Amino acid sequence: SDLRHATDAVNAINYDYRAFDTLGEEFILFTSVLGVMMLLRREEGAPVRDVGKVQDRLQLSTTVRAAAMPAILITVVFGFYIGLHGQLTPGGGFQAGVILASVPFLLYVCENTASFRRITSHTAVEVIEALGAGSYAFIGLAPLVAGIPFLTNFLPLGATGDVFSSGTIALISACVGFEVTAAFLLVGYTYLQEIITG
Repeated sequence: SDLRHATDAVNAINYDYRAFDTLGEEFILFTSVLGVMMLLRREEGAPVRDVGKVQDRLQLSTTVRAAAMPAILITVVFGFYIGLHGQLTPGGGFQAGVILASVPFLLYVCENTASFRRITSHTAVEVIEALGAGSYAFIGLAPLVAGIPFLTNFLPLGATGDVFSSGTIALISACVGFEVTAAFLLVGYTYLQEIITG
């Protein structure tokens, strides 16, 4: 879009022209994750299975485990690339969030539940999800202070083709990326917790 200095029309539409709709969609995901966490929350005094010893005996081959580290590194780099270049190429915050959320799951597949839980702080992920969703709303409210409509771009536009060329589009996309990454991690964490405590 020439008006938004974005070369990817989908992101220009999602995070600018119809950014209000996308904000609603993000909060649908946020609410869905809250619902899953509420339905599968651990009850007080519920017994905990000792799955650690079983999983330790079921280690994958050294080759598979050695290949996991390069796969994880490539996935992280690719996820950040997709997230940062969403306004220029197909991609954006949602796609980057799903890619980045797969990193702890790669570790889970190659190692065990304990490894997944070690690198996934439940409290920190909850905070990141809330900040991602809240920051999107805050970006929408900021223009109101200057007397311009909700979710109107208030950042200067750069040269078309640059990473930060499209004002708030990249900023909103980043917020969506954080929220989506955290949302998928929380759902995965909650299901794994259900397996352990069920």
